[in-house]
Amino acid sequence: MDIFSILEEFTDDQTVMKNHPLKEAEEKDKKGLLYGMALLMNADADISEPEKKYISSLIRSLNLDSALLNDFVEFAKNPRKEEIALTAGVLKNEAYQLSFFADCVMLAYQDGKFGEEEVKVIEQFRTLSGVQKDALEALKRVVGVIATQERKEIYSAIVNSPIDRKNLLHLLDFRHISQEGLEYTNSVGIEFVYIPAGEFLMGASANDKDAGDNEKPQHKVKLTRAFYMAKTPITQKQWQSVMGNNPSGFEGEDRPVEHVSWEDVQAFIRKLNEKEGRGGTADKPEYRLPTEAEWEYAARAGTTTIYYWGDQMDGSYAWHDGNSGNQTQLVKRKLPNHWGLYDMFGNIYEWCEDRYDEEYYKKSATENPVNLSKGDHSVLRGGAWDSSTVCLRISCRNSDEPNNSFPIFEGGGSYGFRLVMTVEF
Repeated sequence: MDIFSILEEFTDDQTVMKNHPLKEAEEKDKKGLLYGMALLMNADADISEPEKKYISSLIRSLNLDSALLNDFVEFAKNPRKEEIALTAGVLKNEAYQLSFFADCVMLAYQDGKFGEEEVKVIEQFRTLSGVQKDALEALKRVVGVIATQERKEIYSAIVNSPIDRKNLLHLLDFRHISQEGLEYTNSVGIEFVYIPAGEFLMGASANDKDAGDNEKPQHKVKLTRAFYMAKTPITQKQWQSVMGNNPSGFEGEDRPVEHVSWEDVQAFIRKLNEKEGRGGTADKPEYRLPTEAEWEYAARAGTTTIYYWGDQMDGSYAWHDGNSGNQTQLVKRKLPNHWGLYDMFGNIYEWCEDRYDEEYYKKSATENPVNLSKGDHSVLRGGAWDSSTVCLRISCRNSDEPNNSFPIFEGGGSYGFRLVMTVEF
């Protein structure tokens, strides 16, 4: 069965929409949703029969007068200012945003594709609502690829779930459904969160006055594979359970392990993969360090600012030389980023898979970049407990020799790591 036939069958099934979140909404909000759909249809100056069918199904599910279909068609041809205001009201209501965009994308795809003009209108809606940009791409994947029954389940999950900006992309991206789940905890208690594939701008933005030359030029990077990333840096308890020792100077089982070199980390990864029988197959992907691009993509979590929370330093998100008490701190004591990752900045520097090259951004690949050259330094990102806030900027790059664990005074260290695991399809 082709996608078009699947969609026709899907929109016929009233059970899918029976719990639509706007079902009990005020009539003005229900109409605001419909007028938004009409604005979308106005984009390509054509309303097809499948699109009318979808709107009819939506009108029935919202318990509205079927005569509204005629009003919908008329409004699509001649938008009116009063009704546009109703749409704006729905877009700014967080309780209805998910459903609005789900219906938008389902409607736009009734002809089997997303037209350029339709994409522009949805992007205008997104800007007005404040929803993350990557959510639209995730919605397209939900609609366009998976089988009928899976789509019904996911669409029902979308329309029945309250919006949570921190997990919006995770909720909308279908691919974790067939994997181990949105979140995953392994045999030694390392918690992982799903990070979807996507595109982002890597490197320092033009307004970042503290950026070094090694952070430029800012450039577009595409990551084609989703992955799981550890929610926190690896803790001393987790390291001890695999390696049988604890090299850290600032002891505490829930503090990040530190005083570990890149080579030490590789030994940990080998032992953990062996422990869990991971051989790099689709059902047993191997643990590894994130590439530098994966690290920055996950840290940004869809943002474009100097820090993932904005352009000004905010100590509620990170430990640094001004608030750490000259030592590491327990993980998860600061606020996470939008994808649920803690301590991405401060507390401990994190090793990446790449070798370091200060000129790398001028020549790196645009798709899945990773520098595996034989350089004499490996990449470190994120800053640590003893770092200035300049080093906590999202694009800041550092490095050290891969055999250096960088002990600081009194035996404490600044180098740690977190793991990723590729999601194979």
